[in-house]
Amino acid sequence: MGEIEEQPKLWTRSFVMVTFANFFLFCGFGMLPSLLPLHFRDLGAPEAVIGFVAGVYTLATVFMRPIVGVAIDRFGRKGVLGLGLLIMCFASVLFALLPFVSLVLVIRFIQGLGWGMANTASPTLASDIIPQKRFGEGMSWFTQGNAIASVLAPGASLAIYYSFGAQVSVLVSACFFALAFVCSRFVKTPDELAAEKARAEGVEVIEELEPVAQKPRVKLNLKTFFEQRSILPACIMFFVTACYGAMTSFVPVMSELRGITGVQWFFVVEALAVVASRPFMGKFVDRRGYRPAALIGMAGMCLSMLTLSFASSFPVLALGAVFNGVGYATCYATFQTMAVAGIEKARRGSATATFYVGYDGGMGLGAIFAGLLAGAAGYAVMYRVFACLPLLALAILFVNADKVKAREDARK
Repeated sequence: MGEIEEQPKLWTRSFVMVTFANFFLFCGFGMLPSLLPLHFRDLGAPEAVIGFVAGVYTLATVFMRPIVGVAIDRFGRKGVLGLGLLIMCFASVLFALLPFVSLVLVIRFIQGLGWGMANTASPTLASDIIPQKRFGEGMSWFTQGNAIASVLAPGASLAIYYSFGAQVSVLVSACFFALAFVCSRFVKTPDELAAEKARAEGVEVIEELEPVAQKPRVKLNLKTFFEQRSILPACIMFFVTACYGAMTSFVPVMSELRGITGVQWFFVVEALAVVASRPFMGKFVDRRGYRPAALIGMAGMCLSMLTLSFASSFPVLALGAVFNGVGYATCYATFQTMAVAGIEKARRGSATATFYVGYDGGMGLGAIFAGLLAGAAGYAVMYRVFACLPLLALAILFVNADKVKAREDARK
């Protein structure tokens, strides 16, 4: 019998602390989307202006990600993460101190820049810490906080708002960003740990004292800002989040039109399905590879869209939420691993940024196209059309089988 290969350690102190930092980041982030439209309304903003709350934030985030990817690789993960968290914390405090419509829009744009920094640097830092052979499993645990925060944060934000007002709610979100910053300071990268071990053993460690100005200049072109090996998983994730954006944006409105009650529990069911399936799907990706996992994930997304198109009661709606949760969690674990695992350290920031450009683009454009299609043909047709997107994504994946295999081989 062959010897069982020993698995590298996953649950280190640094992994735990970066996971908590990511959880607190998403708690602070998750409090704001449901709160700020109400805050705008209280400030007397018209409905047309309220729609810009999400728009300016998304614009700032998408603009920032490629730049941040280069900065992370150039100047380090922890510094960019810390700066992004401080910007988000400071912006939340300003929401309370400067309650003016025009200034709130500017602050929200600045906060979008901070989110682009923090939400790109955090998974990049985690990718340095997670063993490459356990990347899918590790990243699944790391992103559990996203799903948990999506359940807890919006409700907590609204409860605080209705009890104490918007100022208190945004200050609580600032406290979450501050907690994330504190946790991130306890994270040590593999290079830092190796240097500490060398010092403990009495080995002299030569620190890099070369000023940034003397380092080779970065050539500013598309290859600098976008990691080519991560473009395929980013493009495929675009179709996944297009479906996800259509779901999150229009399920409440569709349910109201169809007379379905209890829709507030839809997102709880969906988040619980994500939390329950992520660790298993992450291990599945590590053991079986990208294409088998992609089949499961895309099947879940396709079935979700079809189920929602026929939903006329909450049980059917909840079934669609389960399909969506499992499909989304599997696709996320698969394609984030494919985008980042096996990429050399000097390009992981750009790889992460490339992945999230596809992710953000799908969310934004998916919601826009879904709204246009629903207005023209109705929600049933819209969701059935979107059910074709996972099939198109699978076709792209299997047509590029050689690139998929190259990404699998890179982890070995």
